[in-house]
Amino acid sequence: MNDPTAPVVLDLGWQPTDAENTLARHRGAARVGLPAHARHTAETARWLADTAAYGRLPRPIIDQLVQAAEILDAAAEAITGRVDAEEAERLRLGEDRATYQQRLERGRQPAEEDPPGRS
Repeated sequence: MNDPTAPVVLDLGWQPTDAENTLARHRGAARVGLPAHARHTAETARWLADTAAYGRLPRPIIDQLVQAAEILDAAAEAITGRVDAEEAERLRLGEDRATYQQRLERGRQPAEEDPPGRS
């Protein structure tokens, strides 16, 4: 397996700076952690719905919380599938996470740009 602390050298005709390497490693780690965070968020939403029902909140509120939990479950499944597929591709290519993250960022489409206020 590749050394995660080794400098990243992409075969794209440029050498990333130390700051770009650090940022790519951080973004790659954040991306790999997304499935666990998504599952936890869905579990928290289910807990909230159950607690709201136990506390006898109005049924429309409980229904909205249940619907939110279902949406979050579906999002967690989609995120997990995508990250798992990307990890399999990264391993197939023999790249470390920072290199693969930079590859993803270089290939992303304008519609996939970060939302305002995020970088």
